[in-house]
Amino acid sequence: MVGSSWLIADAVIIGIFLLLIGIVWLACARRAGGRLPPGADLVPGALIGLLLLAFALLMLWSMPAMG
Repeated sequence: MVGSSWLIADAVIIGIFLLLIGIVWLACARRAGGRLPPGADLVPGALIGLLLLAFALLMLWSMPAMG
């Protein structure tokens, strides 16, 4: 399928974007006194969850209608 390659590329772009947000977040948190703000340890997990959700939605969107 031609469309599925575009969806995989979109998921990769979203994943890279979320990863960069997480890296910048942790770098800024460590720079500010070396202490992480409350909930900072949850950010990488939340970003991974968002990536998986986006990938699942893109896969569902690419599936042809059944019936």
